[in-house]
Amino acid sequence: SVSHCYITAAEQAKFNTPIHDLDCRDARLIEAFTKLGVRAETSCNNLNTWTLDQARRAAEMPGGGKMLFIPGDGICVQSNWDASVHSAAAVDAYVDRTMQAARAGSPMFQVQAFSQQKLFVPLEKSKEINLNILRWLKTSDKLTGVNLLEVNLVCAYGPSIATALGAVVTPADRAMCRASCAEACRVLGSCSL
Repeated sequence: SVSHCYITAAEQAKFNTPIHDLDCRDARLIEAFTKLGVRAETSCNNLNTWTLDQARRAAEMPGGGKMLFIPGDGICVQSNWDASVHSAAAVDAYVDRTMQAARAGSPMFQVQAFSQQKLFVPLEKSKEINLNILRWLKTSDKLTGVNLLEVNLVCAYGPSIATALGAVVTPADRAMCRASCAEACRVLGSCSL
């Protein structure tokens, strides 16, 4: 989902507007995505009534792959942001609370399965949390029914998490991830695909 939309000071002068915030449904923003072949759906009603197959079809890109522009936080997606989550144990409790609330009848929602950061992403925590996520997906129903799952440090178990969620991750996808994560693998030892 697309969230936290705003315009820069230069754009503010160009568009002659005193407003820094930009509605994530703004036509200029949507057009920037659709020009790249990304489909967009800005009707929250449509999004909340689609089946998974309908969403997959709507997200199909002309050149292959799937990506869908969705207005996020506070528009079509319940963000479930919790600033107090700063440890693996807190993420575990947060996921339980969020999934329980969502199963009680939430519209489209995301689970921010990571330690909230102030300035830097806590990479060692992220590696541990991602391993926990992978274990939950393989051994429990903790994340069954999750709409949008957010993680930090996709180099740590990202393709395995995607596969456990039902995505098809090809050997070429894994190779691309490994190449993109080369620095993280070398510096952090966090390349566990």
